Amino acid sequence: MLFLGAGASATSGIPTASQMIWLFKREIFCSEKNISKDSFKDSSVDSVRKPIQEYIEQQPWYKNMNVEDEYSLLFEKTWRQERDRRQFIQRYVRGASLSIGYKCLGKLLDARKIVNVLTTNFDGLVERSLPSDSTTSIFVISPESENRLDDCQIAPTSPQLFKLHG
Repeated sequence: MLFLGAGASATSGIPTASQMIWLFKREIFCSEKNISKDSFKDSSVDSVRKPIQEYIEQQPWYKNMNVEDEYSLLFEKTWRQERDRRQFIQRYVRGASLSIGYKCLGKLLDARKIVNVLTTNFDGLVERSLPSDSTTSIFVISPESENRLDDCQIAPTSPQLFKLHG
């Protein structure tokens, strides 16, 4: 069994939750202050983060927020429509390329050296990781397909992917 977290996808070009939080904060800051995002491009730099964070912390909607709600609150504040949030994520997913780790995982899944994968990632990279000439199929169980839980196997003959995101 293998558990994959956000770091696996980060090496494929998908931002981590922490990086996305800064993208959201920058978007809110620049939009509300009518400032070009190009002026605040690299949010890993303290001189860029400081004015953004100071502004965000002054907002009434942010002051009483629980830390564990920060990602979802900022995401929904930045893109109010679910469709827009989905498009934002898809932009990164489409641009992602399989890292060496995912390529190795695909070979391990194809050879059935690993048959159960649990992941918090929603990017589809595990499914894309199989070699192009593979005839293996991955049985995917996610919150959207929880009705398939009865079809899971304790000793599977094909790889099973459990998507734990909500």
